[in-house]
Amino acid sequence: MTLPAGIELDNLEFAVEGDNLVLVLADGTEIIVLGGAANIPTFVIGDVELPQVALFAALEGSNINVAAGPDGTFSAQGGPTASRNFNDDPIDAGPEDLALADLLGDTAFGDDLLNGTIFGGAGAPSIPLEIALTESFIFDEAVIADSDTGNQIITGTLPFNPGPDFGTITRVNFTGASNVDEEGLGPQVLAGFTSGGRPITVISFPAPTDGADLDFLAIEGRDSEGNLVFTLTITNRETGAFEFELVGQLDHPDAGANGAQDDLDDLLRLGFTYTVTDLDGDSVTGSFNIDVMDDAPEIVGEAKQINITVDEDDICWFPRGTEPVFPPRSEPPLSMVF
Repeated sequence: MTLPAGIELDNLEFAVEGDNLVLVLADGTEIIVLGGAANIPTFVIGDVELPQVALFAALEGSNINVAAGPDGTFSAQGGPTASRNFNDDPIDAGPEDLALADLLGDTAFGDDLLNGTIFGGAGAPSIPLEIALTESFIFDEAVIADSDTGNQIITGTLPFNPGPDFGTITRVNFTGASNVDEEGLGPQVLAGFTSGGRPITVISFPAPTDGADLDFLAIEGRDSEGNLVFTLTITNRETGAFEFELVGQLDHPDAGANGAQDDLDDLLRLGFTYTVTDLDGDSVTGSFNIDVMDDAPEIVGEAKQINITVDEDDICWFPRGTEPVFPPRSEPPLSMVF
């Protein structure tokens, strides 16, 4: 392709129209090179051949990409324009015009209470006052004496806000046992925590290091002879779900209280803390209690006086073999339940 002498390459503009290459001179004149885009020709200005490197640089200056073909030829491809037309017409508030908002999904980002506490506070897990536990979990000790499998278990959830770094429960600790105030004297911390008179040792286990393991045994209580008394298992460390199982006896400080009273009148409180830790090590600790109701015996029906008559003439100072003496029964037998 030969151009007139005197044309300066810096004053040329190039464009691609299909397979054709368009040259725009400084005065606006357009020269169309048929097939010039599909196969870039050699340009000669006057009698001087334009170096290929200079030509390609000029094409790229006009936002045209140069690509090499397998046969040693070069082609020109128009680059995308940087300008676009936008229509700024107001929307008519129709549902189809607002559908883009649905793409945002849930933008609470850990602020489950929607109270402005984003990401669990300062990017760490938290236990806000709004969800912190204020009431104890209640367990009726009498259920361990029945025959219903699984009745010895209560379930619950330990609340927490995981924060942006996915906090989960990593540990539960036993803080002690106390006698719940029933006489208005205030709670009493127990000096001894026993099962059938045998001291109970409580062991705390950490969560597994594999984050895929959602459940783990967190607490185990055994008496001095190694008998299992109770366990606490985290069944889902991401949600805080747990199970408490009582399989043995717990000695209550108010032993002997009549079970006919309100069951809540004899409570043994077990105190615990739970720790939530996220992926970068931030943690928060909360607390909870499990109140165990005593299973004291209860008299069924109206209590009656029992009279027994003994004939002293039948009493002998010496054993009389295996012959029993049965006093007459003047009243129906006394029935007791446990």
